[in-house]
Amino acid sequence: MLLGEWLDDWMATRADWQPTSRERARGIVEIHIKPKLGQYPLGALDHQTIQKWAGGLSASQGASSVRKIVNVLSGSLQMAVKDGRLPANPAHGLNLPKVGKPAKRYLNHEQVRDLSDAVDTLGKGMYRGERNGYGLLVKILAYCGLRWGEASGLRVKDIDFKRGRLEVQHTIVEVDGVQLDSQPKDYEARSIPVPASLLAELKVHVNGKEAGSPTFAAARGGWLRGRVFRHGLFNEAAEMIGQDASTRPR
Repeated sequence: MLLGEWLDDWMATRADWQPTSRERARGIVEIHIKPKLGQYPLGALDHQTIQKWAGGLSASQGASSVRKIVNVLSGSLQMAVKDGRLPANPAHGLNLPKVGKPAKRYLNHEQVRDLSDAVDTLGKGMYRGERNGYGLLVKILAYCGLRWGEASGLRVKDIDFKRGRLEVQHTIVEVDGVQLDSQPKDYEARSIPVPASLLAELKVHVNGKEAGSPTFAAARGGWLRGRVFRHGLFNEAAEMIGQDASTRPR
């Protein structure tokens, strides 16, 4: 069996993957693994061949990306070992580039407030940030620690006003331009405390909305897309207050 054929079979068996994980692995296989290694017979792959391939990835990929690509190949070959097709995993023990950890930058309380206010002032008519509660969304992201997909997938009924918590049970993922309702990362629902001041703002924001509707919807309805929010409002608002868009509020 050729490696390319084995990779297809291996991906088809991964019922544990979420849609985004499957799409990410498929892209890695098609773009980075099959063109160079796909025609090798599975049993002909050796450590030196894979090391040479992995070393070549660094010419176009960063250290973190190289490791992610190699991990996909290694995962598929480990399954081949379990299946009795290989005596050992030839992708184990490779010399891979080290991944540096850049310093993270956070906003203080005043900067979060300024960013929220700036987001609210942007847009016109139905797209205005204030009308859609997007300034409040900035504060929810800052003080509640939600991932983007979790914030997008937050429904009105997920807000427990009595206990002052957000019940994170959904996440919105985008695959091939289609938004899908999925489970949170690691399939783990979370209960997150909300500051009292934000809880009061949330109560006003969701007043009159149906229980199953998005807490923060797109201007035309439906789930809010991260790309639209970031490129349409967040980046511009960050520049308005003198911050770059990679900054994370806290």
